[in-house]
Amino acid sequence: MVFVSGLFVSTLRRLSDQPTGFSPKGLLLLETVTRQDQPPVVWQQVADDLRAISGVEQVAISQWPLMSGTMSNNFISVHNAPPSTVLAFFLGVSPGWVGTMKIPLIDGRDFREADANPQVAIVNQTFAKQFFGGENPVGKSFRTAKAQTQYEIVGVAGDAI
Repeated sequence: MVFVSGLFVSTLRRLSDQPTGFSPKGLLLLETVTRQDQPPVVWQQVADDLRAISGVEQVAISQWPLMSGTMSNNFISVHNAPPSTVLAFFLGVSPGWVGTMKIPLIDGRDFREADANPQVAIVNQTFAKQFFGGENPVGKSFRTAKAQTQYEIVGVAGDAI
């Protein structure tokens, strides 16, 4: 039993030293659950109310928290090629999320409120390397295989888990 405990502590120590790509310092995560789906305007009002609280510096919304184990993925097509055999993972976030999480924005820009249509995306460095072979992907686009949704890439962020 002592051996297993030692392995656990050793593994935990190594994992705690691994970079996550974001800074949890000063970060408060609120995960909400509702009985029924709420329209985006409700969540925007919640975010506005949180911003009005003294001491709150930034507020952003995401579909789920990083490292929660929840994910959404899809195969994508670049340059009208057949869909890739590598899955791309998606996380819907609000404008300001990248900055709130202190994930570096390497190129391009953050989301804007008017970005809902047409669809835009901020991709991470791994996505850019995987699907664009080191080219700067800002201004380029990709399409999802399932829904055939077209996204224009407006930014490149650092990798975060």
